[in-house]
Amino acid sequence: MADSSQDPNPGEKRNATDDPSSTAKKQNVQRSDVWDHFTKLKNDPVKCGCNYCGAILGCKPSSGTSTLRNHNKICKAYLNFKQSETQKKLARKESGGLDVVKYCPIACRSALAKMIVLDELPFVFVEKVRFSNFCKAAIPQFTIPSRRTIARDIVELYYREKAMLMSFFSAYKQRVCLATDIWTAPTTSVSYMVVTAHFIDPNWCLHRKVISFKPISNHRGETIGNQLVSCLDEWGIQKVFTVTVDYASANDSGIKHLKENVNFSGDESLILGGEYMHVRCAAHILNLIVRDGLAKINKSVVAIRNAVKYVRSSDKRFKSFHMRLGLDKKVSRCSLPLDCTTRWNSTYLMLDRALTYRSTFDKLGFEDRPYDTYFQEEENGVKILGPPTSVDWDDVTRLVGFLEGFYQSTLVFSAYSKVTSNTCYDEICTIEAHLTAMKKSQDKDVQSMVTPMKEKFDKYWDGVKKINKMLIIASVLDPRCKMEFVTSCFEDKYGKGSTTTETLKKEVLDLLDKLFDTYSGFRTKKMDGSSSSSQDGSVVEPVVSCEIGRGFRNTKFSRYSQMQSQKKNDDVANELTIYLLENVEVPQPNPLGLPYDILSWWKTNSTKFPILAELARDVLAFPVSNVSSESVFSTGDRILDPYRSSLTPFMVETLILMQNWLKTSSYYSDACVDIGKMLEEPEYMESLHEEINRQLEEANRG
Repeated sequence: MADSSQDPNPGEKRNATDDPSSTAKKQNVQRSDVWDHFTKLKNDPVKCGCNYCGAILGCKPSSGTSTLRNHNKICKAYLNFKQSETQKKLARKESGGLDVVKYCPIACRSALAKMIVLDELPFVFVEKVRFSNFCKAAIPQFTIPSRRTIARDIVELYYREKAMLMSFFSAYKQRVCLATDIWTAPTTSVSYMVVTAHFIDPNWCLHRKVISFKPISNHRGETIGNQLVSCLDEWGIQKVFTVTVDYASANDSGIKHLKENVNFSGDESLILGGEYMHVRCAAHILNLIVRDGLAKINKSVVAIRNAVKYVRSSDKRFKSFHMRLGLDKKVSRCSLPLDCTTRWNSTYLMLDRALTYRSTFDKLGFEDRPYDTYFQEEENGVKILGPPTSVDWDDVTRLVGFLEGFYQSTLVFSAYSKVTSNTCYDEICTIEAHLTAMKKSQDKDVQSMVTPMKEKFDKYWDGVKKINKMLIIASVLDPRCKMEFVTSCFEDKYGKGSTTTETLKKEVLDLLDKLFDTYSGFRTKKMDGSSSSSQDGSVVEPVVSCEIGRGFRNTKFSRYSQMQSQKKNDDVANELTIYLLENVEVPQPNPLGLPYDILSWWKTNSTKFPILAELARDVLAFPVSNVSSESVFSTGDRILDPYRSSLTPFMVETLILMQNWLKTSSYYSDACVDIGKMLEEPEYMESLHEEINRQLEEANRG
């Protein structure tokens, strides 16, 4: 006999089980596994699409899933996918080594979208016959998306990346340093203003993210300022440290307009009221200085340019030059470049490379009659200068040595993935010392070249008088320099113990104190906000317990804790003093030859100097150049290629921003590549061409 106490009303239980709205039955309902391969349409729930081939099928609940299962049996895309799931392959990882992977259509689509962005390919590339043939041979199970689909994939990827970056700015209340530049689209005559945010994250990694690339109607200061305000509002950025721009009056008024109209909230938005917010592009200024000096190129440069032009003009002439090389040398057309007369760096590189082949050019002059004949010809009614003499080579040797320092300084200013603010003042002082020494040269050509350069230097920099003092603060926050280096620079220019030197030292220390006090206030406010003590800044009186003894001990300890807290706050002021009094850092040589990592030093010492570390994170983040090293030598604006110029402004911005984000997330190396690496591939192609020709000759003889 059943126990009625265990089942008091079996009829009610049976009815509850039969109720279709009951939770128990819902949990027992099994979802068909066929829905792993189909997706219902949002606008038509009785239809669904195949996840593999995109076919649209009916899926009424009353019809069951047999139609969907039958489709899977004949769907080629699904069958290829099913087969590939069991076929694991070995693939090389980015970090090296091999990894076991299997085909994933979603990963393929994502990789294709990134390739289109990074390699600046047109959307129609995915519909090219040759690309289709390649995919059929390499990954036959992959369904190639249309150009419209790949464009949508890129836009979706853009919104995902943008959302993550915006959440980072919001979560960490990140202060950023901005840099602006103007690009042009020659096919549409539209100008674009690019805005780049530079910042150092809490893990002490430097980031450079392009956050805006929008059309700009004109180059007036008010327009530039409004564009910056709009950009900050769009991203919700509330804290700005500096804005790096070209040396132009419109940019001056643009930054002034930004400070007056931006919708910042709180006293932490601008440091010291934005007094040191405006940073002029050091690479742009240096480019103007050097261009003034090279306005009148001497005859020696022209003679060597003509000699290089002769060698590069035909295969026969190049072969004649190649025959006279030493056994230990080789040359290609790419390794003997011809300069662009409007870009002084290309002139420097041409002369520097030509000097390595000086003896070969001399042999050409003695042994090659067509070479001599070439220089007897006329060009535009004037005899061609050359061939270069020993005097020409000596003049150019001095010129190359003179220009090398400026070339290296420009690369330092415009480094892509390195901190640049801490070395900028050192470079400026070095350039000034170089110009001052060269001005005393006995060589009239050098004097005529240096005089306008020194005048231009004084116009823009003039020691420390016209330099943004935040550059000097950045040098002080370099543990290898501190105040000792800055003082040495002042003494070299104005004399040890001079009134000017002492005045400048005091100005720098006063500014450093102001910055330290400002960041100390930020930290105190942050700590007070996170504590659960006093509200609204009111003083909380200690509560005395009625229990004998305990109340006195708590009150005594509470007062003691307050005294210790106040003492700790007083000791904070010594943090800056301790940093300046400690010995400068002497970098130890490492076996790998890696450069000194200033960010690692501050990361390690951030617990010892917490307030200074917060200041250093902002000061070391601001760029001293608003363009990368590959663009800084150009005399014109940056150019948007014809394909991108034809797209809508939204799509242009999507592609530009996504390309930057994908590159920086992959930690691409510095944009500036040394000359040896730059010439390595062309020289390899030359040798490959020669090898193929030899093989053809041997085959013909056989």
